[in-house]
Amino acid sequence: FVYTLVSADSVISPVISDFPATLDNYTPEIGEAVVLTAGAGFSFGPTATPTWPLSPPAVVLARTATTLTVMPAPGSGGSPAAVSGIIPASAPAFTLSIPAVLPTPLAMQATATSLPGTDDPATAPLIVFAPTANGIIDGTSTWVDTFCGYDCAWYKITVAAAGPVNFTLTWPNSDDLGLYFYDSILDPIGGGGCDARGNGATASPETCTITFPAPGTYYLDVEDFGVFYPEPQPEWVRIDWN
Repeated sequence: FVYTLVSADSVISPVISDFPATLDNYTPEIGEAVVLTAGAGFSFGPTATPTWPLSPPAVVLARTATTLTVMPAPGSGGSPAAVSGIIPASAPAFTLSIPAVLPTPLAMQATATSLPGTDDPATAPLIVFAPTANGIIDGTSTWVDTFCGYDCAWYKITVAAAGPVNFTLTWPNSDDLGLYFYDSILDPIGGGGCDARGNGATASPETCTITFPAPGTYYLDVEDFGVFYPEPQPEWVRIDWN
């Protein structure tokens, strides 16, 4: 880009109407992260965030100089209407907020296939569990607390072998959630589970590694501590493991 020196402390920049970008997945599921990569001549600043048309800003899970790992809002489509925090390669001293142009438009579902948890482990749905990467989405969470003392959602899994498994709990807002683990008689395992971040902009995701001591039946419990905060309850939660 060509910049014109006006004085010792100002320049005139050319009009930059958009910048090239790509996604690693153009048809993600609800709650599935995608990687936005900046095209040649651009990089991302430390607060860079994309926003798709008619949608709230995407949740940024990770940043590098040239990539953003983001979770678009359900129903997002097309190219980002704006990406804040863009840095042109020839002007590292300031950032811009400009639209991105994708070679293929993003098309995310507006609703998710649901496996809703329940507020009682006795009625918890059975998750098909494999030790390799997998996950479930609770797209119609009904948060009640008749069993837990907090709003919660229980799920049941059958573990085929003892050993460690990495878990990630993701949701689309700044509410405070935690994921906890119990054996077949509802004794807790895994210490504090996935619950280290509290509420706020960095609340999601929660991650942890749980070591299952033996094969058998276990329970997963997502608890919502939003009663302590002004944040609304999330519209969906996602549990992934590998």
